[in-house]
Amino acid sequence: MSKNKRNIRARNFLNSDVDSLKPYPLITQEAWSFQDKSKVLKLDWNEGVSPPSPFVKDQILKFLNSNEPLNWYPKLNNENILLKISEYCNTSIKNVQYFPSSDNLQEIIARTFINPGDEIVMISPTYDNFRSTFQAAGASINRFYLDGEKFYFDIETFFNDYFNKDIKIVYLCNPNNPTGTEFSKEVILSLLKEFNSTLFVIDEAYYEFSNNTVADIVENHENLVISRTLSKGFCLAGFRLGYMVANKTLISAVNKIRNPKNISTISQIACLAALSDINYMKNYVEEISISKKYFIEELKDMGFDVLHGGGNYVSIKIAPNYVKNLVEYLKANLVYVRDYSHVEKMEGYIRITIGKKLDMIRVVDILKNYSKI
Repeated sequence: MSKNKRNIRARNFLNSDVDSLKPYPLITQEAWSFQDKSKVLKLDWNEGVSPPSPFVKDQILKFLNSNEPLNWYPKLNNENILLKISEYCNTSIKNVQYFPSSDNLQEIIARTFINPGDEIVMISPTYDNFRSTFQAAGASINRFYLDGEKFYFDIETFFNDYFNKDIKIVYLCNPNNPTGTEFSKEVILSLLKEFNSTLFVIDEAYYEFSNNTVADIVENHENLVISRTLSKGFCLAGFRLGYMVANKTLISAVNKIRNPKNISTISQIACLAALSDINYMKNYVEEISISKKYFIEELKDMGFDVLHGGGNYVSIKIAPNYVKNLVEYLKANLVYVRDYSHVEKMEGYIRITIGKKLDMIRVVDILKNYSKI
């Protein structure tokens, strides 16, 4: 059989939604190729830029040096983790569940609630992995674009566009990545009330940097799911940890298909340790906030248009034909940032994760040298 015929047959196995799917564009992994990673500024994926709390390493080493079995599956229902999350969110233990990343939580939400052809609205431009996850599940994706150069959410236009329409899920990132747009609790409450037959997935990945949340209202709203991660403020991206805050009815629904074996023992230990050292996280967030303020002021002094909000990142706008050149110049100086110019409405934008102040001083110096070329 010819190679071409083998390829045709293999393609016939594909889910039709996956076959036509445009994948979520991944960033370069060049940073991993450096033996001395201390020289690299990885400011392209909004991970925390510091190691996690020292207590994380201490607890992992304590476990590895114990007689606890590594050959067993992890704990399937770690009530200590659920308790720590509920205390951190100031909600009932019945309103939380943990997952191997918030991305995995999105996959579980898609599998739990989506039927082929269901309509999804994404408040955009935003985190595109949600789009690929839900398209793969057979959903039809619509985008409601934030308005103007400052990416303002026009709630009246949203009501006019979608009221009385059969919308299964609305995805809203708060603060929004990459525009920094923030949505007040009053706005979200209005949406929940007016669209009470629509499930709202509120992505609070950057909650630690914004303190903007609706976690306190989940018990009284059966159309609200909050998604969070420990990759940003807690600096645990390498452990892949996320959690859900929602009404207990929704928690019960996702638990039907959630695979509890997928959260490794080491990740569970890291999660508990990080949530036991909240002050470390708060000090880190404060350090990044000070660094961010400095960086924004320097960017504006250099004449950049800057988008910023409550997250650990900013987006800057330059002439679209210079984006690739600037990204390559930064890379040549071992600074990795995220080119967003391929995204509709984000032409000419580069997103930069905020590091420590010395990191951002280095980035400022590189940008100033680039402007002299």
